[in-house]
Amino acid sequence: MPIITYAAETWNNNGEHTKALNRILDNIIKRTLQTPTSTPREALYMETGLIDIEHQSKTKQVMMKHRIKDNASQLMKTAIDAGVKGGWKERLNNLEQAMQLDENDYSKTKHCLKREVSLKINKMFKEKIEKDAQDKSKVQHLKTGQPEWEPGKMKEYLYSMPRKQASTIFKARSRMLKVKTNYKNKYKNNLKCRACGLIDETQNHVLDECLKLHTDDNSRVKPENIFAKMTADLCRTALRILATLTRLETFDKPSGILLQSDGRAQTPPGGMALYEARSSGMAQRPGTTAS
Repeated sequence: MPIITYAAETWNNNGEHTKALNRILDNIIKRTLQTPTSTPREALYMETGLIDIEHQSKTKQVMMKHRIKDNASQLMKTAIDAGVKGGWKERLNNLEQAMQLDENDYSKTKHCLKREVSLKINKMFKEKIEKDAQDKSKVQHLKTGQPEWEPGKMKEYLYSMPRKQASTIFKARSRMLKVKTNYKNKYKNNLKCRACGLIDETQNHVLDECLKLHTDDNSRVKPENIFAKMTADLCRTALRILATLTRLETFDKPSGILLQSDGRAQTPPGGMALYEARSSGMAQRPGTTAS
């Protein structure tokens, strides 16, 4: 992060530049968590507790003023005091108003001011994330099971579990597991469960309800298991989820027959008669010699 935010206190970004900068950290988190690029960014920050680049740069701007208020060169003072519309001073004044900072705050020690600024920035960031998440069902699913979160506080499972298992729990909490209703645009022509074919393939159906995937309770995963507090419990839950998804994937190609996007069987090259003959070992495969 120090490399990405180097000299961030001097940035003068417009909205598009800010979004592009935020995407840098968004994508780093997604790659680390091994989650799809379509994962809502709000879920990333709620679970990791990280602060995005936009709000980190705001902290740096305030602290820069504290650093140079008594030690700035004449050239720097001239540049800062220049009444440029949309310049550094105007942007800082707007930020100070939003954070309710005044000149008295800059008389505090560096550490006292930084602590106060961090608390206010965290509050601003949390309010923005929750506002942006209001109309996102995947994030609301996360908040339903995990309503409390604080910027700066990473969920324990993310640093205490193996990466694959932690990624699985994150994707289950944010509804990014590979089940059809989590990716409706991809499977909009056929949302029926690949295993039972009876009802829509929702995450809860796959993990808990489908009788084709679960013959007993030992493999079922309920919502409260996904949001368990203990890391050991989450490890067991992650292993169950991975095993269930592996079983589900076997229904993509039942008996070797490929499925089309609408769920219908795809006829293999040569027709069904050739496929059945090959399955029974009666037909010669290309490139082989009959014995």
